[in-house]
Amino acid sequence: MNALVRNLAHETGLGARGILVDATCPNHSRTDMGGADAPRSAQEGSATAIWLATRTFNPGDVTGVLWEDERIVPW
Repeated sequence: MNALVRNLAHETGLGARGILVDATCPNHSRTDMGGADAPRSAQEGSATAIWLATRTFNPGDVTGVLWEDERIVPW
């Protein structure tokens, strides 16, 4: 996953072509996969993915990384 995201981000010009490639971690969320006892709601788990999909990208912004709670997480 790490290499795929980084490679695709570089192949698409790190946002220069209008394509952003990032990964996101929803954490342990209440979904079919996470189960009913998970501490986060599905909405909380999806918030960073929605933020990434709708963000305005400016030259110099970071892409090709892993995000969690709208922060970059080291690979």
